[in-house]
Amino acid sequence: MREQISCAMASGSSSVPDLLEEETQALLSLFSEDITDWLFSACPVEGENQEMTEKGGKERACEESVRPVLDDKELQDFVEMQKNINTKQKTASDLKTWYNWCKSIKEERLIEDIPPVELDRLLRHFYCKIRCTDGNLYEPDTLICFQRSLDRYLKEKHKTYSIIRDAEFASSRQKLVACRKMLQKEGKGSSLR
Repeated sequence: MREQISCAMASGSSSVPDLLEEETQALLSLFSEDITDWLFSACPVEGENQEMTEKGGKERACEESVRPVLDDKELQDFVEMQKNINTKQKTASDLKTWYNWCKSIKEERLIEDIPPVELDRLLRHFYCKIRCTDGNLYEPDTLICFQRSLDRYLKEKHKTYSIIRDAEFASSRQKLVACRKMLQKEGKGSSLR
């Protein structure tokens, strides 16, 4: 499509708007009808509120811009709609496991309220002491999933640190690697990559 537009522009052809319209329609068809209607609801429908240009052609006119201005709640709802349902469920499940483990050691604070230094200490213990409800050890890859879910949740709570990347959590990351190796030696999971 881009090559067609470039050729049309080079030749001075009047089909550039048609090609752009085709590309726009193809992109819009990727979205569900409901999301497209919701996103572009502030823009008039073709035929409504059109003005004649000096050359006699019609031009689509929107009051402020092509995209409507969304308030914070609408924007947050849109972002939530786009999140994968499985990811949301996994995050909620892993967070529940975290809080159940915290409860067993008499830690009652929300994870987002725990200072990074203390959270690093708790994570070190969590990675090696967490057990399935039947008492068995988790698979090595499940420990990584716990880490990612907790990091995702903290990001959603607008925390500026990352338990996956930041130096403040190097100790808990080292403990996670050691626990995974120990589980692998015990025959859990597949070999480390």
